[in-house]
Amino acid sequence: MVAHLPPRFSGGALTSLSGGLTNQSYRLDVAGQRFFLRQGTPMAARLGIRRQREQILHHLAAQAGLAPALHYADPERGLLITDWVDCGGSAIDWRADDQLTRLARQVARLHAIPVAAPALELNLISHLQFYLARICIREPRLLSTFHAIRAQLMALPAVPAVFCHNDIHPENVLGEALLLVDWEYAGLGDAAFDLAVICRSFALDRLQQQQMLSAYQAAGGACELQRVRQMLVVADFVALLWARVFWESTGDLRFDTMYKTLLERCQPAEDA
Repeated sequence: MVAHLPPRFSGGALTSLSGGLTNQSYRLDVAGQRFFLRQGTPMAARLGIRRQREQILHHLAAQAGLAPALHYADPERGLLITDWVDCGGSAIDWRADDQLTRLARQVARLHAIPVAAPALELNLISHLQFYLARICIREPRLLSTFHAIRAQLMALPAVPAVFCHNDIHPENVLGEALLLVDWEYAGLGDAAFDLAVICRSFALDRLQQQQMLSAYQAAGGACELQRVRQMLVVADFVALLWARVFWESTGDLRFDTMYKTLLERCQPAEDA
């Protein structure tokens, strides 16, 4: 891996970091500076990751001050080097109203970044179909849930696509500045899905969902709470399909458990 890095980063010391489900991450210390280095999964294409899109959108987010500066990327090898983000010694209490408000403001800023490139779209129905096509064992309940959720998405009123991260969870929000990392699934899409992923990943109850949406709207975000709640089951189903693809590819039973748990929860309803 180090042999493929440009001269500026060669000869440095790598320290393996814990966390992450598919990638291997390192702290890179070189010439008195510290960076973050990611070695991406070789299963990127199978998991729906498009490295070129990730690189473009990460760079745009960094320019807006929402992501660590991107110093080097090799999409073919999944290599990425960014600024190191010092997270300090204490975890953020996301149950605190002020922290949830700060996060909602960051997301509103992200959704307001203009991106005029249809090729960067992440269409949810196409994304679901992509995963389903890579699953070998398609039990009847999985297929019926897919068709129900696809119908639910098709019935939603059209809204303008915005710059979405699509994978915001506590491990992907770093430092005092609440910088967003891991842009593998970023794309132009539905703000409600991005917000629904946050609701699920941060385990927000209904009151916290409403508080988060109110802060998002106060910061200029344009999305209704009802639409976000309709997207909760979609967020669950995307995670379910991802877990199934990963389980069939690796045999890791943790993801079979994740799949079965989410399948029980994925019951499309007008108000999830």
